[in-house]
Amino acid sequence: MKHILLLFFLFILFYNTIFPGINEKKEIFLKDDITAVMKKVCDWQLGQPRRYRNNDWTRATFFTGVMATYHTTNDEKYHNAALEWAEENRWELFDGGISGRDRGNEHCAGQTYLELFFIQKDSIRIASIKNAFDYIISNPKPGNEEWWWCDALFMSPPTMARLSAAAGEQKYLDFMNTLWWENNEMLYDTEEHLYYRDSTFKINEDGSGPRTRNGKKVFWGRGNGWAAAGLVRVLQSMPTDYPERWKYINLLKEMSEKLASLQQIDGLWRTSLLDPDEYPAPETSCSGFFCYALAWGLNQGILEEDKYLPVAADAWKGLVRCVDESGKLGWVQKVGSYPEAVSRDDTEVYGAGAFLLAGSEIAKIDEELLHNIDIPDKFYVNKPYPNPFNPITTIRYGIPEDCRVRLAIYDILGREIAVLRDGITSAGVHEAFWDGRNDRGLSVGSGVYFYRFKAGNFTEHGKITFLK
Repeated sequence: MKHILLLFFLFILFYNTIFPGINEKKEIFLKDDITAVMKKVCDWQLGQPRRYRNNDWTRATFFTGVMATYHTTNDEKYHNAALEWAEENRWELFDGGISGRDRGNEHCAGQTYLELFFIQKDSIRIASIKNAFDYIISNPKPGNEEWWWCDALFMSPPTMARLSAAAGEQKYLDFMNTLWWENNEMLYDTEEHLYYRDSTFKINEDGSGPRTRNGKKVFWGRGNGWAAAGLVRVLQSMPTDYPERWKYINLLKEMSEKLASLQQIDGLWRTSLLDPDEYPAPETSCSGFFCYALAWGLNQGILEEDKYLPVAADAWKGLVRCVDESGKLGWVQKVGSYPEAVSRDDTEVYGAGAFLLAGSEIAKIDEELLHNIDIPDKFYVNKPYPNPFNPITTIRYGIPEDCRVRLAIYDILGREIAVLRDGITSAGVHEAFWDGRNDRGLSVGSGVYFYRFKAGNFTEHGKITFLK
């Protein structure tokens, strides 16, 4: 565990040291830069060998992101990639989308088929989807059986809602609506405003049930990411006058408020939402989905700009930090169903899909709003947190104008041992990280150290205690 944590924190330090521009909003929020990083991630993933069945949920999730990249960039390359994928699948859902206890997963591919149908209305593109849902409606199961796990809320309901729009038949939307709220009654915690992954994670009335090592309820990051992203994708296809639309809007508001409160200092979320200390590394698939849902809510005027724009902006900054020079997105939890450790090298195709969905909505937000979102009106430095610390502490600071920033660590004899930042930095709020190592990469001894911050004519200093 300590080894995993150290890798995580060294990764953050590496990116902030080697690529200082990553913290500058001018290089994060300009439309051209958003589309550039989306293309980079999409191209890298398209170039990777296939690890899963071609039309399963992992790759289907990625291709929702490929289509989002196409709509954002207008680059036919991405339309053609999605079209080629759909044609390889013969526009079919695996096993017709009607077999197995978790058949909802097989419906995910239909989302891209439907988007391609809206571009060229060829009935063959939606035939398999229509056959599957006609069968399911004719042989109905309650929502707590059909969609017994919260991941299903991304896989199946958006496909059913899109089919309703494509076929012009409200029966699909009405059936989806019934199943959604039956699932919601079983898995949604009305106190925490989060979804249990499935009923085995629920806390009983007497307080018994699974908990984290620190005694918290178990709410899986990606499981709630599936739910949040699925929710907004349903809303995208739901008519504005649909009688129960308001319930989905209220659900998005409830979840968004809770998720904003659980965002960590790096802008990302953890695999265990209520207990981030259980697995402290960031997780980018859930963070991508949350960023996507929040940004969509902002773009639709559903979420308050002053409250949620900083959350979405910080999430996007955090996600971009996790993309390496090749375009690989790291810190993606592997296929699973509960909170687990994640590392820098972990990547999965669906994580790229979540990232691309997030970018597609961030790109719609006004650049000036994003650029100015967290520019303070004065210089300041927050106290290091945590302090005392092991293995890493964070120093957050704000500067109201572009200027040279220098932040260094000194020992009790006044000797400079590490420089955390030294260079021109854009106006805004930034973080620097110290992992108890000197500039030669060697771990320092336990004890008291001092930081000195200088930006323009502003200076600040304070004490840090490192514990081994």
